[in-house]
Amino acid sequence: MQSKKYALGLALLACFSLSLQGCGSSDGEADGPPALQWSARAGQDGESATIQVPLNPLADEGAQVTLALRRYTASGTKQGSIVLNPGGPGASAVDFLDAFVASSLGQRLRARFDLVAFDPRGVGHSTQVRCADDPLPYLTIDKNPHTAFEYRSMVATMQDYAARCAARNGDLLAHVSTLDVVRDMERIRQALGEGPLNYIGLSYGSKMGALYADTYPQNVRAMVLDGVLPPSLTLQELTLGQIEAFEKSLNAFLSACAQDRDCSFGHGQPEQALTALLAQLKQQPLPAGNNEVLTHSAARYGLMLGMYGELFWPWLQEALAAAQAGDGRALLDMAQTYVGRTPDGTYSNMVDASNAVHCSDLRAPGAPEIQAAVAGVSAKYPFFGAILMNDMLYCTYWPVAPTQPPRTVRAVGAPPIMVVGNTGDPATPYAWAQRLVAELDAAFLVTFRSGMHTAAGASTCVDARYEHYLLSPRAGFADLTCEMDAIGHVAMQSSTGP
Repeated sequence: MQSKKYALGLALLACFSLSLQGCGSSDGEADGPPALQWSARAGQDGESATIQVPLNPLADEGAQVTLALRRYTASGTKQGSIVLNPGGPGASAVDFLDAFVASSLGQRLRARFDLVAFDPRGVGHSTQVRCADDPLPYLTIDKNPHTAFEYRSMVATMQDYAARCAARNGDLLAHVSTLDVVRDMERIRQALGEGPLNYIGLSYGSKMGALYADTYPQNVRAMVLDGVLPPSLTLQELTLGQIEAFEKSLNAFLSACAQDRDCSFGHGQPEQALTALLAQLKQQPLPAGNNEVLTHSAARYGLMLGMYGELFWPWLQEALAAAQAGDGRALLDMAQTYVGRTPDGTYSNMVDASNAVHCSDLRAPGAPEIQAAVAGVSAKYPFFGAILMNDMLYCTYWPVAPTQPPRTVRAVGAPPIMVVGNTGDPATPYAWAQRLVAELDAAFLVTFRSGMHTAAGASTCVDARYEHYLLSPRAGFADLTCEMDAIGHVAMQSSTGP
């Protein structure tokens, strides 16, 4: 199991249309939901609540789903509440809040605000999408098939996974899109009873925020979108952007390892060693203890976890060195952690929720189109090209088709929105932050020079802008560039999910 020194990063890693333009209660919610009833958590800090919302957010009657919320009340004079989401899609915001509150940024914001989080529909402690109790077998199939038999096996496993999702979740699968979540956010804003929304959205949480601001612009007081996933992206654009960014981050890791005499992997030639290791795993999985094995695809998911910041590089070095020596346990541990394994050995529903949301939002290409593109992408990006391109097939075979196209958001009438982008972000490339700023009617860009995913808690410069903006969102902020500083090595992380 991973060392305690990774605990904060992992807690936050687990932390990627129908137009409703207008404000207030424009879609039949004039009276709003009842006020939230908060209760203390036995033996723990913070308070919990639940809210019932319609399964179909456009209907006032019919089946309901339950949303779980958590709150930490302001430690000083309260100015309002801030709602937070760490992304995924599929990461539990309720669990994330405990770690965020303990951070320096969380403590400073809590001095003036209640901090509130809710698990979106389908996610975590809310009504869940659940397809497989153990998602790893469905993820770590061979996604770099070289023969017709390997390709058919990959497709059959993905089709089986989609069928299980349809059988286990019923009507819920048709109502977990980001726009469905946006309508839930509006109900929660009303239930808080405090007026316009203050919101921090990390990674996929930025997509939730951007769509909310576009749908209810006059109901926004302040909004920070950090590690940006623009709602205008197609699934192909999202996939290719992540392939390029993950590959760039891996090359940075390999270059640093090659120049570091203390790097435990590769004996000065880590790229060649990694290529050889993956080729070996393609032929024969490695034993990984407890009757488990490290497969070719599982190793690549382990690599992806290591790309979320230099915090994870020592762990990855050790895991790769062990695999090179014939022991796949540590690298399999990283892969399992990446896809939502919990400390008790069970799995969260992060993977299932991630697939459900992405496939509800984004239309996938057909299998022949994906297959035709894989070879060229793999040649350019040999480490992540095939596995991430073929990941689109989950949505190709998904049992519920998306109903809305990608949406360019403008949020006309909302206050200036703070957009944060990391120059070397592996999961939400910096270009996506620039893209969203160009699309929004009023926004400013905070650029963080780092290879991490999201910037909250990673820089005193970024954190200061968070605080000043959330206190006075209409103060007139210009674009800003921040550098990594002394707190960067304990940065909080979130994820767009596997």
